Amino acid sequence: MSSPEHPYPPPDAPVTAEFGPFCPGLPADLPVPDLEVHVDVRTPAAHILRVVGELDIATAPLLRTAVAEVLSARPARIVLDLSSVRFLGSAGLAALLDAVQGGERLGVVVCVSAASKAVHRILQLTGVAELVGCEIVDAGGG
Repeated sequence: MSSPEHPYPPPDAPVTAEFGPFCPGLPADLPVPDLEVHVDVRTPAAHILRVVGELDIATAPLLRTAVAEVLSARPARIVLDLSSVRFLGSAGLAALLDAVQGGERLGVVVCVSAASKAVHRILQLTGVAELVGCEIVDAGGG
C-alpha cells in the first residue's frame, strides 16, 4: 500500500513568502494573512525585527523567511519585537523556536524583547519564554 503524498513541504525545503503551499485544502478566497515583519535596526551587533499582526499557521512561514534572511547577515543578536502581535498560535510558537535554534546553529542569539500581555502569557504557559534566550518585557496592552 503506497502512502499518500504529504501536502506540506519537507522540513529542509526552502521557505517562501507564498502562503498557498503552506495551507493546502483551504478555500482560495481566504483573505491574505495579516502579518508584517519589519527590520527596524540593522547593525553588526543586532537586528531588530518588529512583528505586526497574527502569527499563526498561515503567517509563520513569513516570519521564518524574514528570520532566515536576517540570519544570513550573521548579526551578533536578533531581537524579535512581538509587542504588536495580536494572536500567537502553535505554528507561531514553532516558528519562534525554529528561529532560536537556527540562531544557535550559526552562533547568533535570537530573543524576544517585548510582547503584548496575551502573547506574553502564551509564551509563559508553554515554557517558550524560558527558551527564547532573553527576558521578555511585557509591552502592556491587550
